[in-house]
Amino acid sequence: MGWLEDLRGKVVGLDSAPVMYYVDKHPDYIEMLRPFFAMVDRGECSVVTSVMTLLEGLVIPIRKNDEDLARKYYSLLYDIDGVKTVAISPNIAEKAAQLRAFHTVHTPDAIHIATAISLGASVFLTNDNALSSIPGIKVLVLNKLKTDS
Repeated sequence: MGWLEDLRGKVVGLDSAPVMYYVDKHPDYIEMLRPFFAMVDRGECSVVTSVMTLLEGLVIPIRKNDEDLARKYYSLLYDIDGVKTVAISPNIAEKAAQLRAFHTVHTPDAIHIATAISLGASVFLTNDNALSSIPGIKVLVLNKLKTDS
């Protein structure tokens, strides 16, 4: 998995999908995400994400009244030194609005990418191929990484 080596020493913006796949142990993605999150845990790269990731991740645990699963999201997003989860600031909101104004991107995705760019990420990890055309950040799509390796 050469893509992991390319992330060493970098700040990685993180979309909700990779977090949800990892926490939920999605069978199609868990084997490629375990080493990524292990790198983050070892401090070999760091992650920035928006509080939108918490919002999106908590939907199923709340629907199922699954407190253990909800705690896993909180733990991943707030208890690991290499993960920084931030609120939507006015600067991030304005950057997200600029992305929405000039690119075909939904508001949650614009917030995620604006957060990543605003916090100095050079790479954005997602599973949304439509985000590949966003300028200002290199976008890595999980499905493409799977087929390339």
